Amino acid sequence: MKKLLPTSAHAWESKIEGYFLSCEGPRLDKNGNPIVDNEGNPIRTVVKPYTVTGLAYALGVESRDALYKIPGNAGCLVRRALLKIEEYAEQQLFFKESHAGSKLFLEVNFERWKEALPQDEPLLVEIGPWGR
Repeated sequence: MKKLLPTSAHAWESKIEGYFLSCEGPRLDKNGNPIVDNEGNPIRTVVKPYTVTGLAYALGVESRDALYKIPGNAGCLVRRALLKIEEYAEQQLFFKESHAGSKLFLEVNFERWKEALPQDEPLLVEIGPWGR
């Protein structure tokens, strides 16, 4: 059964917020117990990484590429959500254990992160005298 797309900006915003909340959960200590703040509320953190595909699925869009083609106010809301996903992945670049995966994720999902060599220039690597 095909999901129906939201019909109002509020509905789009609600679905987007729902997606991000679905990726969050309580921060746990080493024993698996929720960590709470001074008022006894569980501290929430991202427990499931934000993904472009996950956002598309949550919104009922048929493909990741379709997210970039949504017009009007809804498109603006979706682009902001994509920016939040990009920001999350970009932050992961600072952690050694997630650097390579985050870099690949950004290159695949966000055009400006693609690394490209000029097509007409060969890649030359100078090894130095010790590499002979």
